[in-house]
Amino acid sequence: QNQDLSKKIKENKKMLILQGSGINKDRGAEEAVLMMQYLENIVLYIIGSGDIIPELKNLIYKFQLDKKVFILDKMPYESLLEYTKIADLGLSLDKGTNLNYEYSLPNKIFDYIQCLTPILASNREIVSQLVIQNNIGTVVKTDNPKELAKVVNEIIFDENLNELWRKNLKKTADIYTWKKETEVLKLIFNNLA
Repeated sequence: QNQDLSKKIKENKKMLILQGSGINKDRGAEEAVLMMQYLENIVLYIIGSGDIIPELKNLIYKFQLDKKVFILDKMPYESLLEYTKIADLGLSLDKGTNLNYEYSLPNKIFDYIQCLTPILASNREIVSQLVIQNNIGTVVKTDNPKELAKVVNEIIFDENLNELWRKNLKKTADIYTWKKETEVLKLIFNNLA
């Protein structure tokens, strides 16, 4: 079933995913869409909701990217993960425009990890630390669409690199589980009591 979905969605192309319920301004979605002008044999799925979605649809229309970029509404979590599992690269391109983006660890990062999807992240402190320390993707210091496309092209077709990242993602997925995080929370709450 996963292979059928993969064939239907990717059509033998590589796939990028950007997911979330806060796909808003300064979260890198505009640049992700514009980057697709410079990429071939790659599709981008943006799944979720946020205030920038209408603008993204305008960019797709303006730059005739409707065969490369697909926007899907929020969907049940299990359905979302079916897309995440077949993606070749998960995007987290927040800009450093506020402290929340700088120091947050978005849920999508953990979804990418659990689905063994390598990560392309912007240079935000906490996310980049996680990606680099576990060697599960790459961190970019640019938000220029053409430069982002160059990075994507360099990494997405590199089978050896992707194999290494997926191996590391398996180890990382074992570390960051809800069960293990619950144990940490219990310790914290016990100390507070």
